[in-house]
This record gives sequence, C-alpha cells and structure tokens, in this order.
Amino acid sequence: NGFKSVLEDVNARLVLTRAGPDPPDTLTVRNILDAIKNNENIRVKAVRLGDTLPLSPQVATEILNPPVPGEFSRLSENDLSVVLKVGFHGSSVLLCGDIQKRAEGLIVRRPISLRSEVLKVPHHGSNSSSSEQFLRRAAPSVGIISCGRRNPYGHPSPKVLERYQQFNIRLFRTDLHGGIVVRVFKEKLHVTTTL
Repeated sequence: NGFKSVLEDVNARLVLTRAGPDPPDTLTVRNILDAIKNNENIRVKAVRLGDTLPLSPQVATEILNPPVPGEFSRLSENDLSVVLKVGFHGSSVLLCGDIQKRAEGLIVRRPISLRSEVLKVPHHGSNSSSSEQFLRRAAPSVGIISCGRRNPYGHPSPKVLERYQQFNIRLFRTDLHGGIVVRVFKEKLHVTTTL
C-alpha cells in the first residue's frame, strides 16, 4: 500500500511485473496500476524466468521467477512474485518478493547460481518461506526483512529468525532499523540504517 510514495521518493523509471496471469482485481492492485499510469516517466516491463535487464554494463541481472507458464497453475499469488538477482562488482543481491516454500523449491531445483551476499528475505520473514534448502543455496551473509512494526501477521516468524541465526546470517529489519541501505565498495558490502 506504500507503492505510490515509493514511486515518488525514488523517482522510479522502470516497474517490473510478472509475465503470466493477470493480478487479482483488488483495490491495492488498482491503486498500483493507477500510480504507474499517472507517471509518464515510468516504463512497465513484464518478466519471467530467464529474462535479463540491460540496466548498465556493470550490473548483471537475472529473473529467477515467475516460472514458465506451465508451472503457473500449481503456484499461489505469492509464489508468482518476481525474483530478481542483481550482481555488481563481484557482489550480488537476491530480491525475493513474497515467494514461499513452493516457489523456493522450484528455484533451488534449477541449474542456476543462487549464491548472493544479500538476501531480501522472502515474504517478510513469514513461516511459509525461507526454507533451509533455499538459505543453504543462497548462502547470504546479510538478510533484510521488510515488515511493519506490530504488523497483524506477526512477521517475521520467530522460527524463521532462528533459522537465519543458525546459518549465521546477519539480519536487518525495517521494523527495528528503519530504512536499510546496502552499498558495494570494491567488492565489500557496507550496510547503513536510518534508526
């Protein structure tokens, strides 16, 4: 529901959507689509597994989800989220949207490298995500959980937090740390927070 303010704050020029079934016709989706339509500087690109984005010669991108159309029927709305791997100067970030264990399972079975220094934790750290198999393959050193204070879903799940601790993944959370910025300097990560 904060999509419109994000568009305004970051001066977005490109919005990625999934190639596949149309999103549900909800007020939230309509508000997002209206915010995009009302900004003539924004280009919309529908993506799926195997696509890349030509952002710059120094930035490598790869779309890891949603899958090919034949797999759509077995997946929930959350599992159809766009998953994007971005590489820059030898470091990479895995942006996971709201995928859950079923999509994670499909992704880890593919012959691709998931290894990423930074992981945007899937589905706000809900118990339906962040499987051991997925974390083992991604092997991040830093995890970022986007969740609101006292959110009604109880995210992040204590079990998921424990799992990240077992894998020695340093966590940053928007409910505790505010805005989180990750910078790459000569193959080294530097994380700063606003709180």
